[in-house]
Amino acid sequence: MAAAGCGTATEQPRANLRPYWEPALVAATEALGLLRLFDVNTRALAQSSLTPERYATAIDKLGPEVTLLSESLIPLVPPADAATVHPLLLGAADSLVVAVRTIRDFREDGQREHLVGVIAAIAQARADLTGFVNEVGGGGAAETLTRRLESLGDFDISASSVTRYAVLVGQFVSTAEARAKLREFKADIDLSVQFPRWVEADRWDHLDQAMADAADWSDRQFEVRIEQVHDVVFDLDMRRAPGTAGWKELVWLQTITFDATALAASADGNVFALASRGGRVQAFGSGGEPLWTAETGIPTAGLAISPGGGAVAVTGFDVALLQDGHPVWQRPFRPDNQLLEQATLARDSFLAVRSSNASELGHVFAYNQEGLFWGPTQDYIGAAAIDMDPETGTVAVGSVRQGVHQVVIIGREGQLVQRFGVGSRVRRLFLVEGGRLTVVDTEAGLEIYENERGEFQRDIPFDFTVIATNPAGTVLYLGSQKGLAAYDLGGAQLWFNDQVAPRTLMTSVGYVCGLSSDTSISVIRAGGDYLGEATTLASIRAAGLATATDRLVAASAERYVLAWQLPR
Repeated sequence: MAAAGCGTATEQPRANLRPYWEPALVAATEALGLLRLFDVNTRALAQSSLTPERYATAIDKLGPEVTLLSESLIPLVPPADAATVHPLLLGAADSLVVAVRTIRDFREDGQREHLVGVIAAIAQARADLTGFVNEVGGGGAAETLTRRLESLGDFDISASSVTRYAVLVGQFVSTAEARAKLREFKADIDLSVQFPRWVEADRWDHLDQAMADAADWSDRQFEVRIEQVHDVVFDLDMRRAPGTAGWKELVWLQTITFDATALAASADGNVFALASRGGRVQAFGSGGEPLWTAETGIPTAGLAISPGGGAVAVTGFDVALLQDGHPVWQRPFRPDNQLLEQATLARDSFLAVRSSNASELGHVFAYNQEGLFWGPTQDYIGAAAIDMDPETGTVAVGSVRQGVHQVVIIGREGQLVQRFGVGSRVRRLFLVEGGRLTVVDTEAGLEIYENERGEFQRDIPFDFTVIATNPAGTVLYLGSQKGLAAYDLGGAQLWFNDQVAPRTLMTSVGYVCGLSSDTSISVIRAGGDYLGEATTLASIRAAGLATATDRLVAASAERYVLAWQLPR
């Protein structure tokens, strides 16, 4: 190490020296990773995607990692050539500690001025880390740090103090009581620190806006008050967008004002639609930008979206069809006073829906832009499952009626094309190969039939609980608590992965994903390799996967909509 202070130092990059530089560079790498998380959440705060309270929760969760970073620097004794850069690394860690401490002050007293201090501390940590990286010197480790630093992007967040009007709703004994009574009207519910026993509904710039909001809450039979409060508003100047740190980092996050019960994605990933149980629908674009909202006025059981994303069908006991957020029909249709359990849309918005009840008297109905096109299906059909070829509009119906189990193929115009018996009760079915074959999930197992003659082709001997096909309809994915398997239509097993136990399945060109726990979605490449878990902080209520773009989106119980971009 004596040579480090001599003229030969320029011949050996400091990034390769030990014992100081190796742990220092590891600490710098960890600091950059933490800074990225601080930045992601801070930008979301500045863009109003995160409320101050949720921002505080996210930053506070980083506290233990910040503490470990600081502790890792304590035993380091910098050599002479690190005398100027080591204080920068220490300063970065100290600034992150200040950010966490300051956010805890905010959580204690609710004063939003603390957020300005948090953002300033994060900016100082970035400045110190930038100085450290720039002074490290040459070598592969230094180049890696430089790339990591550049991937953080370049932006500035400014803050301004303002006076606003807070609408408070109360009074509540506990947060649990508040959440139970307000959950239908508000996404984030916590008792106010400044005003105990009250929940802050919103903040407004003008008193007349606050009074109008307070009147709405009063109409809902809640006690309301208005208080003048000091607030902070933020402005984000994005000079250079950050690069991604990996697929597990969210590409966007949005909030909704309702509990999502269904989510659907267009094949091209340009539209993601969510529905509430009461029939509210909200759509977001590929980048998370709000596209439109609509009130269908029907209790919602399901949601379907056309491959191009233009049409959205909302189903319950009624069916409503939306085109770019506008109703196609004057009113929802109630086909037969039974629950519509399944809907599927062709590329031109041709719609087929299936009703069902416990008496096996389900029917199938088809709709076009003018309304009901054909249906109900004949009485000999007890519809248990449907699928539609998105190009031709051909519909396959799995029928269960008085001990007779069959598949009925219906043309777009409503004419009978083919019908054939299957081995046992139908649970699901899939039209594949452009409608040439039907894959039937029966209680006895998986069976494949040729549609023109209704001939049995083969079965697939695999015990599964969930099933899906790839977008091309050439691969079958079968999942259970034992793992996930892929089969081709010839019955050959392509692979088996026992690292996952999916409860549901979603597929895209490159991936097959499945809910593996209340807060996790397992991600597996189409070739069978396990990639990892997309996780949320609260239970996942609904999820969707864009088949052509590999964009994964989930709605959580906290009324967040989260999006991940799986590696292309």
